[in-house]
Amino acid sequence: MERGIATRQTGDVAAPQRSAMASDRPELLEQLLCDACRTAHAEYGFVAMDQDYRIKHFQSVKEGVSEVQQYVGDNPEHGIPGLYWMNFFGPVYVDYFGKEELASLRDRADVVFLDDGPVYLRFGRRPEDSDAPATLEQQRAVIRILGDAAFFDLRDPTRKLEVPAALRPR
Repeated sequence: MERGIATRQTGDVAAPQRSAMASDRPELLEQLLCDACRTAHAEYGFVAMDQDYRIKHFQSVKEGVSEVQQYVGDNPEHGIPGLYWMNFFGPVYVDYFGKEELASLRDRADVVFLDDGPVYLRFGRRPEDSDAPATLEQQRAVIRILGDAAFFDLRDPTRKLEVPAALRPR
């Protein structure tokens, strides 16, 4: 199953359950993600396989004698949760990262500049490609290029992330 979030500041848009469409016709999911993000006026959105999302956000925390299992780092108001199979950056993030910097990623991801300002990135052709070691390394490379400070990292879950001024709570 894919997991997806599209948000302007707080709203979520769910992605469809995994189907043959995801593997055989990824362009349909691309269109769905872009349309959902545009409709929600989202500045960030993604589609990810559950296993990829879980690896990047699930942790167990000991609280007294109990162990609490939870997802962390997935609130886009506090920074970008990560990079996944499909990613959408609205105009605020395009300005924040810079068009030239995003264009320079074309050797690491499929990068499409949409007519109305957003940018779409995809790592691999099919969702099943998202957990391949080469894909994960490409995602890490893109995060380093765009700036680690903007992206959540489970290895340091309490680190404060940089957020574009236009998206900071007032």
